[in-house]
Amino acid sequence: AIVTTPSNLFDHYSGIYATGPNADSVFPYNGANYYNRWEREATLSFFDKNGGGFSEKCGVRIFGGLSRALDKKSMAFFFRSSYGNGQLNYQLFEDDSLSVYEALVLRNMGQDWKLSAMRDAMLTSLASDYMDMDVQNCRPVVVYLNGEYWGIYFIREKLNENYVAGHYNVPAETAQVAVASGRKNADYWALVNYVREHDMSVPEHYNYICDNIDIENYADYIVAEIIIGNGDNGNIRFFTYEGGKWRWMMYDVDHAF
Repeated sequence: AIVTTPSNLFDHYSGIYATGPNADSVFPYNGANYYNRWEREATLSFFDKNGGGFSEKCGVRIFGGLSRALDKKSMAFFFRSSYGNGQLNYQLFEDDSLSVYEALVLRNMGQDWKLSAMRDAMLTSLASDYMDMDVQNCRPVVVYLNGEYWGIYFIREKLNENYVAGHYNVPAETAQVAVASGRKNADYWALVNYVREHDMSVPEHYNYICDNIDIENYADYIVAEIIIGNGDNGNIRFFTYEGGKWRWMMYDVDHAF
């Protein structure tokens, strides 16, 4: 259950869910309010089927890429000290012992929201079960927005430095998360250039890459993406941390199959 002042979401000029006055007239409505990184105060409450749950003040933003233009939008929630406790203390996922979160995503299933509505959740769970693959934990929920039924969503972890810290027990400040080609990450791009400039058939050169990239994970990732036929190359996500190797995550595969 999400509760917030209605104008925070739907005001024509300031509502984060609204199309607004500056949007193009055709899809994907560039310039719409929901493309801004606006954050509004809300209360997020969760009611577990076994009687547990929580209710926390937080900030809410619209989340995603082009899926922001869909009628049913994903939302990200940030537990900041300026709103309340500064973190969520609750074990959200039964198969994971993590119980501290600084952010969460309520995901609308992306472009799959009117089709299977479970493509991303199904494929990432299969990858997690059968491959050396990092994925975001997932839990389906029914969402009510200011008391109105808003449909089925999936709670997903937010992939950022805190995700790496929680799952690998390292300080968040030592973690790095890269996107798409990784060009904006200097450390990763240095590896790309190393491969371009060195003969990988030379064991010394290849071993240097193996010291910096988790090769088994990378191979599994490439195999998985080929099998599911995912052509959405803007949604590649990978990460590392001090003393670790770059690892790839199966992320946002709504266009697969």
